Amino acid sequence: MVSIQATLKLLNKYIVRAIMVKRIFICFVFVLLSALISAQLPAGFIRERIATGLNPTSMVLAPDGRIFITEKNGKVRIIRDGKLLDEPLLSLEVDDTNERGLGHIVLHPDFENNGYFYVFYTVPVLRLNRVSRFTANGDKAIPGSELIIINMDETGSDIHNGGAMLFGLDGYLYISTGEGAQSWKSEDLGSTNGKVLRVDESGIPVPDNPWYDLNTGRSNMVYSYGLRNPFTMVMNPLTGEIYVGDVGNMKFEEVNKIEKGAFYGWPKVEGKAHGEILPDEYKDPIYQYEHKNNYCCIVGATFYDPEIAQFPASFEGIFFYNDYCTGHIRMLDVDTGIDHGIFISDGDRVVDMRVSSDGSLFYLERKGLGDGSQEDNTSTTEGALWKVSYIGTGKPYISVHPESALTSAGEDAFFNVKAFGANPLSYRWFLNGDEISGNNEPAFEVNHTTIDQDSSSIVVIVGNSFGEARSDTAYLNVTINHRPEAVITNPVEGSTYNGGQIISFGGFGQDEEDGIIPESALSWRIDFQHGTHSHPGMPWLSGVSAGTWMIPSAGETSSDVWYRVYLKVTDTQGLSKIEYRDIFPQLGNIKVRSIPDGLNINLDGTPSRTPYEFEGVEGISRYLSAPVKQIFGDSIYFFNNWNEGSKILNMEVKARQDDQLIIGTFDGITRGKGIGLTAKYFDNINFQGNPILIKIDSVINHQFFSGQPDPLVPADNFGITWDGYLQAYRSGIYNFTVIADDGIFLKIDDHVLVDKLEDGVHTEKSSLYLESGHLYPVKMKMFDGYFNAQIKLRWSGVDFGEEVIPSYQLYPADYLTEANSSAIISLRTLSANEFLVIMESYKETKMDFTIVSVIGQSFVSHDVDVHIGKNEIPFDISGLPAGIYFLTGIDQYSGKKTVEKFVKVN
Repeated sequence: MVSIQATLKLLNKYIVRAIMVKRIFICFVFVLLSALISAQLPAGFIRERIATGLNPTSMVLAPDGRIFITEKNGKVRIIRDGKLLDEPLLSLEVDDTNERGLGHIVLHPDFENNGYFYVFYTVPVLRLNRVSRFTANGDKAIPGSELIIINMDETGSDIHNGGAMLFGLDGYLYISTGEGAQSWKSEDLGSTNGKVLRVDESGIPVPDNPWYDLNTGRSNMVYSYGLRNPFTMVMNPLTGEIYVGDVGNMKFEEVNKIEKGAFYGWPKVEGKAHGEILPDEYKDPIYQYEHKNNYCCIVGATFYDPEIAQFPASFEGIFFYNDYCTGHIRMLDVDTGIDHGIFISDGDRVVDMRVSSDGSLFYLERKGLGDGSQEDNTSTTEGALWKVSYIGTGKPYISVHPESALTSAGEDAFFNVKAFGANPLSYRWFLNGDEISGNNEPAFEVNHTTIDQDSSSIVVIVGNSFGEARSDTAYLNVTINHRPEAVITNPVEGSTYNGGQIISFGGFGQDEEDGIIPESALSWRIDFQHGTHSHPGMPWLSGVSAGTWMIPSAGETSSDVWYRVYLKVTDTQGLSKIEYRDIFPQLGNIKVRSIPDGLNINLDGTPSRTPYEFEGVEGISRYLSAPVKQIFGDSIYFFNNWNEGSKILNMEVKARQDDQLIIGTFDGITRGKGIGLTAKYFDNINFQGNPILIKIDSVINHQFFSGQPDPLVPADNFGITWDGYLQAYRSGIYNFTVIADDGIFLKIDDHVLVDKLEDGVHTEKSSLYLESGHLYPVKMKMFDGYFNAQIKLRWSGVDFGEEVIPSYQLYPADYLTEANSSAIISLRTLSANEFLVIMESYKETKMDFTIVSVIGQSFVSHDVDVHIGKNEIPFDISGLPAGIYFLTGIDQYSGKKTVEKFVKVN
C-alpha cells in the first residue's frame, strides 16, 4: 500500500508541474503582449546599463557611492565608480536550489566606521536560512569575520524564503521571512518563518517586542506575523514607517504597512478581509492588486525621497514597486493607496530598486530564461543593473533653488540653480529686478561686492520652448564687517598618524571687529581622503575649541590616504571662514612568503601568489588568510602554520616602521589522478535490466529538478548506480553527507554508510576512517520516483571543510582489475634485453622484485615504489643468460606475493 506521505508528495509534484506548465504559457503570452507595450521611459527620463552578467537577488547603496549586489550563488559583487569589480566583496557557500541562496544584504547604520554588513542566505545541507554579520575592510570582507546573528527555523520547501532586511530609525534590525511553503508557520508565534522579526545588531531579541515574554519557541523576536513570502521590505526615510511587499498565492499581491504586534492574514485571508474570522490584531494591506493581465508577484520597492530631488516634484514621496511577472515598475501613493500607473513597462524580472542621494533610480534585473522554471530561479548569467536619470522634457522645473549669500564688501558671491526640462535650457539672472546680460549659465557670480548691494535680490528664470520656471528669491547680503580668521594650532603642520591613534585638534578664531571668537562659534569636521575623493569621518562638532578623535584601525586598505581636519569659525555678523590641515599616514612594508614558494596566501580576501610584498598604513588592520586546501601543480597543499607558530587560518597584521616578513608553511600531498565514478542510468527505480546510459560522472552533485538527467533518461522513475573508487587526501576521519530525492544507498569498502532506498528527501550523515594512499571501493545508488530529483555526495575532514568530493579523488570502476589488490598484470617484452612489468595497485606500496631461475637461483633484485593505479616498471635483463625465469614480487606492506613466468632469448 502506498503511504499517505508518498501520495501527498506525488500529488504535490503533479500540481507543481501543472503550475510550471501554466507559467510557461503565461510567459509566452507575456512575450506577445510585451511587443504591444511601449518600452520607453516616461518623457524626459533616460537610462544607462551599468553592469551585466549578474546572478542578482538584491542590492544596497553604500554611503561612499559603491553599490553592493548579492548574487544567488553566494557572491556579493561591487560596483565602484560605475564599473563592476572582478573580485567580490564576499563569497559564501550556499544552497541555491530554486528560490534559495544568497538573498539580501543590509549595511549597519555606522557602516563607514565599523564596516559591518549583514546577509541573508540559505545554509547548505541544513535546509534553513541564516542572517550573518561580516566586516568589510576596503573592497573585501575580512576572512573569518562571520558572526551568525540568527539561524531561522528549517524550511519545508525550497521556495518562499523572504529575507529582506533593514535597520529602523530605532536602530534595530528588521528581517522579513517567508513561510517556506508551510502556511501554518505564518500563524505560529513560536516559529521564525512567515514573520517580521526585530533584533538588535547582534541578533538579541528586543525586550519590547510584543511577544517577548510569551516563552513559545522563538516568539521573543517576532514583531509581526501572518506573512507568506515578504521578499521586499523598505522604510519611508521621512517617517520611519516600514512597508512589506508580500507575494500572494492565487489572488492578490499586497503592500502591508508593518505595525508592532499586527497580523497580516496569511493563511486565513489573501488580500483585504471580507468577513473572515480574524484576530483583533489583523491589519488589511494598504494596497493590493489582483492576479490578472499577467500580474502575479511583487518584488522590489523603494521610496523616492533623495537628498537631491532629481525627478520632478510629482515624484516626491512616491513608492515605486515592481511586479516580477510583467516587469512593470509602478508608482503608488502609500498615504492614499492610489496607484499612479506604470513608470517603466519593459523591466525584465526586476528584483530590487534603490534611489541614490543624487536622485537617480537604480533597478536590478534578474532576466534569465523567463520560463518560471526551477533552473531559471536557481541561476542566471543575464542579470543587469540599470540607472534611471531625469534630463527633463517640456516646461522647465527647478529642483535646487539659489541660496542667499553673506559676503564682506569686496568679496565675490556665488549663486547656483539646478533645473530640468526639454533642452536647450536658457538661464536669465536678475539682480534687484534688472536682468544681467551675457550670462546664460546655471551659475551667477557677483564680483567684488559693495556695501550698496546689501539686501539685493537674486532671481533666475529658466526657460525653453515650452515655457519658463521662476526660482525662489535669494538675497545678497553685504557687510563692511570683515570675515574672521580660523587658526588651527593642532594638529601641527607635518603631523602624521597611525591606525587606532587618538589625534587631537584645537584652534581658535579671531576677528577684526569681534576679537577672539568664542568657542561656541567654532565647529570642527574631519574627512578621510582617499586618492581623488573623500569620505566623511567625524561630522561637524560645534561649540568646542579643542577635542580628540580616534583614527579607525580598519577600513580602507590603500596607502594613498590621509585625513583633513577642518575648522570653521563664525563671527557675530554671520560671516564664516574655513581652514583645514592635512595629516598623512606613517607607512610600512610587509613581505609575504610561503613554503613552498608559489602558493596562494590571500591578502584582505584577494588571492595573491607568493612571494609578494605590500605597503600599508601603520596600525591599520590587514588580513592574511591561508587557504585550508589549495592545488598547485600536481599537489594538494594543506596549511600548517605561520612562522610565528600560529596555526590560525586568518591572521591580522599591521604595518610598522620596520619591515616585516610573514611566512606560511604548507604540507603537500600528491593530488589524485581520478576522473570520476562509473555511472549507469536505468529507466526504472529497481535498477533492473540493461542500463540505458553508461558514462563517467566527474562529481556527484546533481540537481535534475523536473528535467531529465540526460536526453536518453526519463524525467521520472529512473535509477542510477555509481561504481568505482575513492581516495582520501590524508589519513583520518572523514565525514560524509549525502543529500538525495528520493532513495539513496552508499557503501564504501565493506561499510554501508547510508541505506535509505525509499521515498522522501534525505540528508544523511556518516563517518569513516580512511587511510591516505589507498583506493576504497565505492558503490552508490539512487532512484527518483516523481519530480525534483537530486543527489549530492560531500565530505569533510579535520583539516578541510565540507565540499563536493572532487573528481580527481574519484576513480571509475575499471581503474583496477581487482579491488584491494596489488598485483602484476602482465609482462611486455621491449627487446631481447629489456621487458616492462605492468602492474596495478589499490594503494601506495613498495615491491621487492627478484628474478629467479627454474632451479631457484636469484639473479636480479629491485625495490620499487608502486603507486595507486597502473604502473609501468622497466627491467634490464641484458646480464641474464638465455632460459626460463620467474619474476617474483613481494608487497612490503601486505606481504602478498606475486609470480610471473618469462623467457629470456639471446
